[in-house]
Amino acid sequence: MLIKGKDKHSYIKIHVDKEDEIGVRFSVETHSRGISASLGGIYIVTTDITKFLAELSTLENKRSGVACLQSAFPEEFSLSIRCVNRRGHFLVTLRMQDLSYYEELVTPCSVEVSFGIDPTSLPELLKHCEQLERDAM
Repeated sequence: MLIKGKDKHSYIKIHVDKEDEIGVRFSVETHSRGISASLGGIYIVTTDITKFLAELSTLENKRSGVACLQSAFPEEFSLSIRCVNRRGHFLVTLRMQDLSYYEELVTPCSVEVSFGIDPTSLPELLKHCEQLERDAM
C-alpha cells in the first residue's frame, strides 16, 4: 500500500510481510521533507484493521472526522488520516517508535511525519485496506 503526499515527494509505503489467523505483520517506509525512516515487525490485529476501514469509509463519505490505525503495541506504530477543514483537505500522520538499549538504559527512537494527501486518493486507499483486511482473514 502506498500513500502519496500532495507535494509529490512525501510518501508512506506499507508492505505486508506475513498474515496469520489474528492479524498482519508488516513493515513501513516513509519519506517526508528530507526525513526518511523504516520499521519492520509491526503487528496489527485484524479487528483493528476492520475498525480503521470503517472509520476510513466514514471519513471518505462525510469528509469529516479521523481514521486511526494502531499496532498491537500502540507506541510502536500509529497512522491517522483526518479531515482538516470543510473543503475536505486531509492530513496523514505517521508515528513510529522502536526501543534501543544501552547499558541499563532503554531509550526510544521515534519519528513522526505529517503531510497533506489528495482527497481523491481515498477510494484507492480504501481498496488497499479492504484487500489487507481480506488477506488477514
